[in-house]
Amino acid sequence: CDSLQRKKAVALYARAVSTALLLALPMPHWVGLPRATFPYILAIMVAMAFFAVGGGVLDAYTLDLLGDERRGEYGRYRLWLAVSWGIGNALMGWVADHLGFDYNFVVSGALNLLAIGLMGAALPSRTRGERRILQQRQLQQRQLQQRQLQ
Repeated sequence: CDSLQRKKAVALYARAVSTALLLALPMPHWVGLPRATFPYILAIMVAMAFFAVGGGVLDAYTLDLLGDERRGEYGRYRLWLAVSWGIGNALMGWVADHLGFDYNFVVSGALNLLAIGLMGAALPSRTRGERRILQQRQLQQRQLQQRQLQ
């Protein structure tokens, strides 16, 4: 349960942290240090596991944005996610083969920053479901306060 009713803020924060962690993977090599060691990579991957934006957060946010009346359209969104995943993997393979593996981090970081910008600009700060839950909470608080005054 999202107790703060801030799915957008959670999604943006998690994507920003995971992007920073992703870009930190090739960082030692970029600043002239030897390649990253296994413990360094493991630590970053474990940290990224806590900020993975895939599945849960985005699915909940998408379903909340669609609302009950458009919930049937969810399959179309998931279809395009799968298509973009396939195309993205093929393109990242080409980048790795022709430009070098480190450029995958740059491309992925740039696309994540683009996603953060688009989500921040285009999506509402709270969905209808979140606003409804917050209104119910406010009503319950007012009722509780009125009972305490009596």
